[in-house]
Amino acid sequence: MKIDEELLKQEKFYPYDFSKDNLTLLLDGQTLKNLEIFENSVDGGDEGTLFKILNHCTTPFGKRLLKKWICHPLQSVPQIEDRLNAIDDLNSITSEQGFFFLSFFLSFSQSRSLIYMNENFFL
Repeated sequence: MKIDEELLKQEKFYPYDFSKDNLTLLLDGQTLKNLEIFENSVDGGDEGTLFKILNHCTTPFGKRLLKKWICHPLQSVPQIEDRLNAIDDLNSITSEQGFFFLSFFLSFSQSRSLIYMNENFFL
């Protein structure tokens, strides 16, 4: 292919250094397969997998984010503690606080949607 020849002539290739990103661990495909994270070794289904057990997400975005977190788990202890503290904070919300938070979030997301729709309307 001509594209390959042109790229090779430029000689601007640099090795990718995995150690630069030491915020998360890198789990390769073989590790994910051996640990049966997303599919089991019996029938290739998701029954009994870690993802199936942890996945209580209701949106596609939440499922993608959970999958990303499982494939690239945090390595930094302070970041792990921050995430755990955030979960504790969310679990400690009373029903009254939860209602306020949910209503605020919904009104905020609806207003953002309206702004987005209006911006695109005038394009």
